Amino acid sequence: MADAFTAAGLPVSKSEVILGEGAFRNIGEYDVLVHLHADVETTVKVVVVAEA
Repeated sequence: MADAFTAAGLPVSKSEVILGEGAFRNIGEYDVLVHLHADVETTVKVVVVAEA
């Protein structure tokens, strides 16, 4: 997941991305917690779609 954020121009490390539900195994929308600093965190919506 961190690689996808970095490729999109938002560099983060693996330790900053918290997947509450574990790895994505199905198509859908997921909320991912990104913990950037001790006092800074945000939730990012990730949409998983079928490959064309």
